[in-house]
Amino acid sequence: MSAKEERAQQPPGRGPRPRAAGWQEALRAAAVPGAIGAALLTLGLAVGWRSRSFLSKARSAEGMVVRFVERDDNAYPVVRYRAGGEDCEIEAGAESSPRGHAVGEAVTVVYEPGRPAQGRIRSFKEQYLAAAILCGLAAPFAAAGLFFGWRALRGAP
Repeated sequence: MSAKEERAQQPPGRGPRPRAAGWQEALRAAAVPGAIGAALLTLGLAVGWRSRSFLSKARSAEGMVVRFVERDDNAYPVVRYRAGGEDCEIEAGAESSPRGHAVGEAVTVVYEPGRPAQGRIRSFKEQYLAAAILCGLAAPFAAAGLFFGWRALRGAP
């Protein structure tokens, strides 16, 4: 009995699927994690590029940690510095627990020209942590998309 005759005798919904259907399912399975990975990677690179662009135009000033603001079990350092002829005080956007700085510690503050009151502490955490997290989250999704895409190209069900 030929393979075609065997398939004709099997009840509907049973037996091996045609190769094309398995290929299409694998491609669909690759598209979702691949798209999520691509979106996270794009967002992470955009955030990193924005920080890099900011730093390329920014001016710097020396500041000092004057106190901490406690919120939700995290400590946000408050830095006082002088820039553009005015005294400024900022609360860091990145928190740390335990504290990453000490009161009285000198830090470098970066700010856009013409906007000295809107500075940021110059550190990896302040500038690039969000980009690094987004790109790191993209990796497993991209890997899953590549794996399922590879299986689809091989024609595996």
